[in-house]
Amino acid sequence: MARPKTQSRARPDRSPQRERRTVGGAASISTTLIQKLTEYLEPWGFPPTPLHEAMRQAAKRAGWTPPYDLEQLKVHRIKAGKRSGIIRGGRAELRRSLLLAAREGLKPKHRKNPYADESIDALQEKFRSFFYEGDHGLLVSVMLESLSPADRGVLKKTKRETLIADLKTLIRRIKTLTE
Repeated sequence: MARPKTQSRARPDRSPQRERRTVGGAASISTTLIQKLTEYLEPWGFPPTPLHEAMRQAAKRAGWTPPYDLEQLKVHRIKAGKRSGIIRGGRAELRRSLLLAAREGLKPKHRKNPYADESIDALQEKFRSFFYEGDHGLLVSVMLESLSPADRGVLKKTKRETLIADLKTLIRRIKTLTE
């Protein structure tokens, strides 16, 4: 004979509908809570209450970025990108000027055949020698003195491929000027 279930052992009836209602109810409660918190975080036309300000500060500490800050960040990034482009362009022109001065100091056989490996090696060696002690002429000395330490460091690390590309640009410019 089966023992009758006592009150402590009896389980309440769990129907699928009842569970769905509970889950839906919890979802609607959390959605409502999120909407209320979102309202607290929106920027207002009038000064925020201390509760608004406390919520906003807590959200910022947790990593939230308000939409109006995102617009300011975008403007800041655009300005920084333009500034960086100007700096890179200036460095490229200085690098080309130094490369032209290095090319002038090469032997005639290297100047006549500028794309030969031997010529490029000699050009690279002459270019790199500008950043170390020695007499390089007035123009090169003035250019090097005007460089910041950061610019000097970047120009010292110029790769061979960059020098070749700049050499091609310079030769094109020279040909256009002489024609």
